[in-house]
Amino acid sequence: MPKSQLVFRMSPLQRHEVVSDGVPAAAVADIASKLGTTAEKLNRVLGLGSSTVARKVSEGKNLDLNDGERILQMYHLQGLVHEIAEDFIMPEQRKDFDADKWLGEWLEIPQPSLNNRKPSEFLHTDVGMQIVETLLKRIAVGAFA
Repeated sequence: MPKSQLVFRMSPLQRHEVVSDGVPAAAVADIASKLGTTAEKLNRVLGLGSSTVARKVSEGKNLDLNDGERILQMYHLQGLVHEIAEDFIMPEQRKDFDADKWLGEWLEIPQPSLNNRKPSEFLHTDVGMQIVETLLKRIAVGAFA
């Protein structure tokens, strides 16, 4: 099971423990690769300092709490898209569907319910992450997004 699905299935208490224990800085490149983007762009979108993340990666260190939480939230969004795909896409179609790439592309498409702003513009705050998560859930059930 991908990390994103593990994170998605964690309780808030479990996610809190993971963040408190430390999220490796290398997770930024992991997520960026899966989304089909660069670590630098993901850092910018999430409001992370690229040079700080790069230094921590080279030193094998963890992100600070806020940055680690943002990365865990991205894993959570990825897990949500995987769950949506499992629930709503026919198995024969699912084998050709790359949920991570879809999310990476979707984050860059202006959405009417966001006043034609891109979901990626909201990922640097907790409230913004919640907005994006809610929008994904609405899309999954066919509600106006």
